Amino acid sequence: MGSAGTGAASAAARAGKAGGEDFVHPIQMKLPAESVISEDKLVRYLLVPQLRGDKSSFLRQGGYELTNAAHLLGDLRDQILPLDAIQLESNQFGQYYEIRGPLKGPNGSVLSIRTIWMREQLSGITKFITLIPDNRRVG
Repeated sequence: MGSAGTGAASAAARAGKAGGEDFVHPIQMKLPAESVISEDKLVRYLLVPQLRGDKSSFLRQGGYELTNAAHLLGDLRDQILPLDAIQLESNQFGQYYEIRGPLKGPNGSVLSIRTIWMREQLSGITKFITLIPDNRRVG
């Protein structure tokens, strides 16, 4: 995921031009409904406390725990995946995308999240990479 984090800044730089030139909108699209969301990524990373980059405490605010990882997987697929994705950078591994949006958790709380996805260069499969709290959004 290392270089994907800089992709949002790159996309933003491409989206607007300096010097009074016309504003160019980033490329938006829908990602495939069959995009892969690994349950292993949820139960071994996102929902487990980490020393660095912990996301489990953020997700706990929405009611997500290891015991209901399947609920998080379903909510990502049902609530986030259908939203517009913005194309970020690409590298030798594939094309990265970002989807930002509200994620309503099992306890009714709404978390503003940013998700990163990648369409793999070799396989053409689109897969979920990570979830990050979106501090730019409220609600």
